[in-house]
Amino acid sequence: MFFDGIEELKLVGPEIEAHLCIAFCSCKIYKELERQLKLKQVDMSAEKVIEILKTIYSLTIRTPFSKILQTRRIIKKPEQEFILKIFEV
Repeated sequence: MFFDGIEELKLVGPEIEAHLCIAFCSCKIYKELERQLKLKQVDMSAEKVIEILKTIYSLTIRTPFSKILQTRRIIKKPEQEFILKIFEV
């Protein structure tokens, strides 16, 4: 289990363990975003960046004749383009 060394948490079910693992990972990703924003000297909070990036969509199209998959990112705001350039995406 995830909490092998802690006696009180050995009775935690796999669903709760999975939830805690996901919560831990999301916290680590959030902290890494904060660290990267500070490192790149971006004057925006992690919350603001997440809010801006939430509305970026991508579209995948399979062409009828060549059967090739093409993916396009849909960027509607200049802030989205700015953040993507900062992170070289």
